[in-house]
Amino acid sequence: MSDEMKMKKVAVVHDWLTGMRGGEKVLEAALELFPQAEIYTLVHRADRVSDLINSRRIHTSWLNALPGASHYYRYLLPLMPWTIERFDLGDYDLVLSSNHCVAKGVSLTPRSGRRPPLHICYCHTPMRYVYDQFQDYFTDGSRGWLRIGAQFLRPFLMRWDKKSSRGVSAFVANSENVRARIRQAYGRDAAVIYPSVDTDFFQPPSSPRSGASYYLIACALVPYKRVDLAIEACRKLGVSLKIVGVGAEVDRLKKRAAGAEVEFLGWQSDEALRGLYQNCEAFLFPANEDFGITAVEAMACGRPVIAYKKGGALETVREGVTGVFFEAQTAAALADSMRRAKDIRFDPAAIRSHALKFDDKRFKESFAGFVQEAWEGHVAAAKVRVMQVLECGGPGGTGYQVAAICNGLDKDRFELSLVYAVRPGSTPREYEAMAHGAAHFFHIPDMVRPISPLSDFRAFLRLYRLFRQQRPDIVHAHSSKAGFLTRLAARAAGVKRIYYSPRGYSFLQSDNSSFARWSYRLLERFASLFGEIVAVSKSEAVLARKLGAADVRIVRDAYLGEASPTSIGRGTSLPSGAIVCASGRLTFARHPEAFVRLTQRLTDARNGVKCVWIGTGEIQPLMEEMIRDLGLTGKLEVTGWLPHREALRRLAGANVVVHYSRWDAIPNVVLEAMAASLPVVASDIPANRDLIVPGENGFLAATEIELLERTLQLVDDSKLAASLGAKGRALVSAEYSRGRLIRELSELYDWA
Repeated sequence: MSDEMKMKKVAVVHDWLTGMRGGEKVLEAALELFPQAEIYTLVHRADRVSDLINSRRIHTSWLNALPGASHYYRYLLPLMPWTIERFDLGDYDLVLSSNHCVAKGVSLTPRSGRRPPLHICYCHTPMRYVYDQFQDYFTDGSRGWLRIGAQFLRPFLMRWDKKSSRGVSAFVANSENVRARIRQAYGRDAAVIYPSVDTDFFQPPSSPRSGASYYLIACALVPYKRVDLAIEACRKLGVSLKIVGVGAEVDRLKKRAAGAEVEFLGWQSDEALRGLYQNCEAFLFPANEDFGITAVEAMACGRPVIAYKKGGALETVREGVTGVFFEAQTAAALADSMRRAKDIRFDPAAIRSHALKFDDKRFKESFAGFVQEAWEGHVAAAKVRVMQVLECGGPGGTGYQVAAICNGLDKDRFELSLVYAVRPGSTPREYEAMAHGAAHFFHIPDMVRPISPLSDFRAFLRLYRLFRQQRPDIVHAHSSKAGFLTRLAARAAGVKRIYYSPRGYSFLQSDNSSFARWSYRLLERFASLFGEIVAVSKSEAVLARKLGAADVRIVRDAYLGEASPTSIGRGTSLPSGAIVCASGRLTFARHPEAFVRLTQRLTDARNGVKCVWIGTGEIQPLMEEMIRDLGLTGKLEVTGWLPHREALRRLAGANVVVHYSRWDAIPNVVLEAMAASLPVVASDIPANRDLIVPGENGFLAATEIELLERTLQLVDDSKLAASLGAKGRALVSAEYSRGRLIRELSELYDWA
C-alpha cells in the first residue's frame, strides 16, 4: 500500500458486528491495511468482537440503541436499507464495504470541491434471502408470519439491492461462486480475492490429538447453514457433535438435537476454536456457502472437511486430499460421506499445505494491490464538475473567452456546464453552438446586465437552486453582475471552490452616476469575501487587491484566432492605401466617438486613408449620425456584426489598429491585432498598459491629439509599423496562447 493511500480518509462499512465469523476476519485484515479507517455498522456488540475491531472509532446506527437489538437485529431487515442510507460518507476518500446484506448501500453524496469517494465493495454474497437462498431461510412452518412478511418484502429488497449496487465503483468477490452471483444479481463483474485466513494462528497441534472423538461445526446458527443436517447425520451414526456459534436458530436446533450426542458451545474465542479444530475427527460443512472461512481454518489445523458439493466448497476442498463431498443436501448423504471419510487416511501436512493458498498475507497483498490500482484509476477518471457563469454570452470578448474555455478544457478531466444569459441580438442556440464543448447548458434570461431588483432576485434564486441540485465542485463567474449574484448563490448553496473573473469592474464605468459607481464598489468589496479572484490582467489584479480580496491570482485571457498567429497584416502598405481599424462593441466604454473624430483628422491630414469599425452595439445609430454630420460617409465604414472569423479577416487587412477605450479588463482586439502582426495605438489606461510597451510593440495615447500623432506616425512609417507588429506577435505567441490559458485553468480547476 502506497504512503499516499495511508494518508487518505478511509471508512469501512460492515453490516453488523455481533460475532466473529468469516466476514469479521476479513474486516480485521482490512483494518490492519488501513490503520486510519473508521467503522460504520448498524449494530455493534463489543463483547462479541475482537479487540482490534473495538479499538477503532465505530459509528453505529439508531438501531443499535434499541433494547436487545443485538439479539433480534435480523428481524429489523425491512428497516436496514433506509437506515444504512443515513450514513453519508461523501467526505471520505475511500469507502470499503464488507457486504452480505446492506453495507454497500451507504450514501456517498458528492462534496463540492472534493473528488467523489472511491467505493470498493468486498462482497461476501449478494443478499441471500432475496435471491437463490430465499427458500432456505423462509420455509419453516413454525414461522409462517415471517415467511409471509418476507414474500411481501422480497420485491422491494431486490429492487433496492440492485439499485444500491450502482453506487459501487468496483466489486471484489470472495470466490468464483460469489462472482457468478454478482453477475447474475447486478450485471457487474468482480475481481476474486479469497478471504483472509490466519494460517499462522490456525495450525495443527504440536502433539497427537487426544480425548474423545467428535465432529465439529462452527457457524452462525441461521437456516441456510443447515446445522440441522449435521445434527441428524450424527444422530444416525451415533457420534458426538460439537456446535460453535450463536444465532436465531439456536432454540429450534436444540429441540431437534434432543436425545442426540450434541453439545452447543455458543460463541468461542479464537484460541478455544483453534483447539476444537485441532482435535475434531472432521469438520462438517453442510451449507451452500459463499466461500467458507471456517472450513479453511479447520484445514489449516490439519483436519479434513466433509462438505456439500456446491458453492464455495468447490474452490477450497480437494476430494480425497483435504476432505470429501456429499452430493445431495440431506442428512443421509452427509452421514454416508462421514462413513467414507473414516476409511481415508488423510495427511494433516497435505491438508495444511493446501490451506496455505488462502493465508492472511496473500489476501492482504492482493487486496492492497487491488485498492491501489483502483485508486489510481479513480483519480484518473474522476471528473471535476465546473460551472462557468456569465450574463453576456454571445459575440464579444467575455463571450468568446468563456466559449474557448468550455471548448478547450479536457473532457476526460472536467465536466463543464455553462450557465448564461445572452446579449441583446443573440440567441441561446447560437451561444450554445459557440460553446459546444460544455456538457450541460442552463439558460437564465433573468441574469441581465443592468441592475433590476426583481430580475436580479429571480436570477439569484435560480442560481441557488441550480447549484444545490447540480452540486458542482467549482463555480467560475465572469463579469460583474453574474459575478456578484453567482458568488452569493454559490456560497449559500455550499459550493466550496468559487472563482470570479471581473473582466472590467462595474465601478470603472464612467457613464454611471457617482452614486452608482460608489454602490458597485461597495458591493464588490462585500462579494470579494466569497471565493477567489481570477484576474485576467495585472491591472485587474491590482484593483482586486485594493478592494480587499485576500486570494487573487492572474490567468490572462488568450488570443482566440483560428490558428497560431502568423504575419498576415499589410505592414508594408503605403499611406495612400492605409487602413486604420478599430473593433469591438459600440458601447460607451469603447469610446467610438473618439474614433469618428480621429477619422476626420486623419482623412484631412492624409489622402486615401480609410477607417473601419468592426462591430455593432447600442450606440451604432449615434455613431452613424456623427459620420453623416461630419461628412465622413465613404471614409469611415461601420461593418455591423460579423462572424468572428470574418471579423479577424477584416482586422488582419488593416495597417494600424486603434483601441481608444475608456476602460477595459483585457482588450481582446489588441491581442488579435498583435497576433496579426499589426501595430496598435491604444488609450493610456491600466488594461492597455498590461499589453503595450510604448515604442516596442505599440503606442499609448493619453489624449485624442496624441492618438492622432501616433497613428499618423505609423501610417507614414511602414518599417516602424512592421517592427512593432512583429514584436507584438512574438508577445502574443509567447504569453497569450490558447494553450497557456487552458493549461493554467486546468491547474487551477484540478482537484485540490
